[in-house]
Amino acid sequence: MNTSPAAPTRSNRRRASAVALTAALIAALTGGGATTAWADEPGQLRITGTLVVIESEATPDGPVNIGGAADDRTETHVFTDTGLVIPVDGDVIPDDAASGAAVDLIADIPADLVDDVDDVDDVDGVVDADTAEGQAVAEAAADADIPLEAVSGTVTQPETAAAGAPHQVDIAVVTGSDGSVAPMDDAAVRAAIQRVADFWNDQTAGKVPAFTVNSIIRYQTGGNVCDQQAMWNEAALKFGRASWSFYYQSPSTHLLVLAPASCGSGSGLGTVGGGVGNGGVTWASYNQWTLDLTIAHEFGHNLSLRHSNVEACTYPVYDGTGCGFLEYNDIYDVMGYGIVYCDPTCHGNATLPALNATNKSRLAILTAADFPTVYMPGNTPTAQTTVTLNAASDASGVRAVQVNDPSTGERYFIEYRNGTGRDYNSIYARHGYGLGVRFLKIISAASHVIPYQPSDGVRKQTWPAGQTFTSASGKVKVVVNSAAGATAQVTITLTAAGPLQFTGTAVPTVTGTAQVGQTVTANPGSDWSPAASSYT
Repeated sequence: MNTSPAAPTRSNRRRASAVALTAALIAALTGGGATTAWADEPGQLRITGTLVVIESEATPDGPVNIGGAADDRTETHVFTDTGLVIPVDGDVIPDDAASGAAVDLIADIPADLVDDVDDVDDVDGVVDADTAEGQAVAEAAADADIPLEAVSGTVTQPETAAAGAPHQVDIAVVTGSDGSVAPMDDAAVRAAIQRVADFWNDQTAGKVPAFTVNSIIRYQTGGNVCDQQAMWNEAALKFGRASWSFYYQSPSTHLLVLAPASCGSGSGLGTVGGGVGNGGVTWASYNQWTLDLTIAHEFGHNLSLRHSNVEACTYPVYDGTGCGFLEYNDIYDVMGYGIVYCDPTCHGNATLPALNATNKSRLAILTAADFPTVYMPGNTPTAQTTVTLNAASDASGVRAVQVNDPSTGERYFIEYRNGTGRDYNSIYARHGYGLGVRFLKIISAASHVIPYQPSDGVRKQTWPAGQTFTSASGKVKVVVNSAAGATAQVTITLTAAGPLQFTGTAVPTVTGTAQVGQTVTANPGSDWSPAASSYT
């Protein structure tokens, strides 16, 4: 979470759709059995332990990662049983990976990293991270903040904790070595947590019924109060925990480290959990106008949510491949970033605005009656339906609709924002960002708003009455009939795509000697149509 623009950080992950040859490769290596055979290649590290997923928080000042993954600043690390924290990356790690997942990975070691490892002249083959040689490599990767590229292995997602239990919060208010501290007494801290608790109880329909403060401790750190992970570990120890991994591995239990404004007013960090019953760790720097939003945003990560972004295409395209995105620029949503206006009195949102349709879908918090799905039935050539939408901030009624593209299967979400209820006096309503219908979708587990773009360089997150949204495939058309007052009305037309036909005769093959220690090669078929975008 951040409240001011900053330069984009290094992209940490790359995703690609692929035609998988994994089954053929494993069958060749194992004779069809269940045994896993690790390739013995030079310069690799075997890493076993527990995954922790952290959403990096930095606001880019323009579209980033054109044509790439939707949320490129998600950082993943592995906590090993021996206490190492190893940064990892790679397509082996799913987009929706959650903290607490058990991993067994083989990762490539960059040559330039090996050159910097003391007392290791060469890493030959696959070494375990818990050996002396492997530990030296792992520590070098952590010190240099260079993720090791996981090329194979398993990621076993953690069980999602049951919803409905009250969440517990341990809070550390930390004073920096310079004496700076968030200017809040315990009563003010508890009041902020209560406002955040009310928001999540309301927006999850009671699946997160409460955030109960266990205790608040205050201390002056001897380290860097702005080093989030170091502060998590220091605070965990003061709460009697061996490591901050306790929190993301424990149901409905959270750690919040509250830092002074000098760390970057309104910034934050949080681990990504697996659902509304999960716990995690959060860090927030004080900002009097956006503190509630920062804390609610980071708790949202603990509950499994990623950033709420805005798709950024080149006019006249507004939906499709080759587009970039504006990282958490959806300011209508708590998983976007905070904005402070001074006119002349400074203020943020009067209350936390309603959760958007994609995040409500990911948390499964609306009933089918409140959140209907429109899809292509049977062999109907065209299907048309008209839906009346209540505001996303309403407490009942149809607050969103999901539309399934008949051609691609992509899910689109439609909601209506009118600045009422939770959204009353919000930044978007108060400062002219627009009222109206919004179109959203989920890319790589992250929410993306598809903006209305009437001319080059002009984007608005709401679509006015009289406009027509057309999906990239052309098979979904939505006319905004009206968008004023208590409700909006849209007419959705779906056009059947017809069956997708594959042609080709050259089947995938595996060549080489199928023995442990030998190199085998997977060869994709070359005459398939449609052609694959990539292979793995």
